[in-house]
Order: sequence, then C-alpha cells, then structure tokens
Amino acid sequence: MNDQLILGGVVILAVLVIVQFVILLNLRKKLAHFTRGRDGASLEDLIQDALHTVDRLEHGHQQSRRHQKYLEQKLQTCVKSPSTLRFNPFRDAGSNQSFAASFLDESGNGVIISSLYAQGKTSVFAKPIQSFDSEYELTSEEDHVLQQAKNQVL
Repeated sequence: MNDQLILGGVVILAVLVIVQFVILLNLRKKLAHFTRGRDGASLEDLIQDALHTVDRLEHGHQQSRRHQKYLEQKLQTCVKSPSTLRFNPFRDAGSNQSFAASFLDESGNGVIISSLYAQGKTSVFAKPIQSFDSEYELTSEEDHVLQQAKNQVL
C-alpha cells in the first residue's frame, strides 16, 4: 500500500508538471506576442521605445496644429466669394461684353473690377471694398456682385 501511495504521488506530480509546462508555454507565447519578437529581457527598452514614439507623435501633432492655425489665418485673407455679372450698358446696341466682378475675402475686403465695352473700346475700373462697403459710388451692376459676394460669405 505504501508503494501504491508513492506511485499515486508520482502520477499526481507528473500531471502537475505537465500542467505547469502547458501554462509555461502559454505564458511564453503571450510574452512573445507582447514583446513582438523581442527576447523579453529588454521589456524596459520596449517601453522606452514606445514612449519615444509617443513623444515624436506629440511633437508632430503640435506642428500640425501650428500649421493648421497658420493656414486658417491665411485662408481668412483669401478670395472667398468671387462674383461676376456680364451686362450690356447700352440697351439699344451691343451685347453683354461689359462686366463687373468682385474679389472679396471672408471679412468683405477686396476689390470690384468693372469693364465697360462700347464701340470697340473698353474702359476698366477698380474700386476697393472694405467690410462689404466702398467709399466710391457703385453702379447697380457693381452693387449686385457685391451683394452676391456678401451672400456667399455670410
């Protein structure tokens, strides 16, 4: 009976060794996956590499934000609402060869350019615009393109 007891203890120990071996293999597999091919001895190096990568990403993100702000500022001064109207200033003769065109930024600053065509001759006018208003008198066509531009921006 004593021999049977020893044999039972050996069998139990063998089963425990096999279970421990399976657990160890599973842990090695998880460690290999966690360290992604590294030997596991340099886990601190892996964490340092990850922190370095995060620092570089943060720096890149800050640069992107600065560039975005710069572009947003530049975009405010770009022409946002070009508007053009072709017209005939002389009802009895000619065709729609004359035009008025507005080139304004987001704040309503820019210029209106007009061209009057009559008998083979063209005259060109430019009127500065500040905050959707001009210190010069606008023709009805110029006022029309100014209002169109204003409606596009707002």
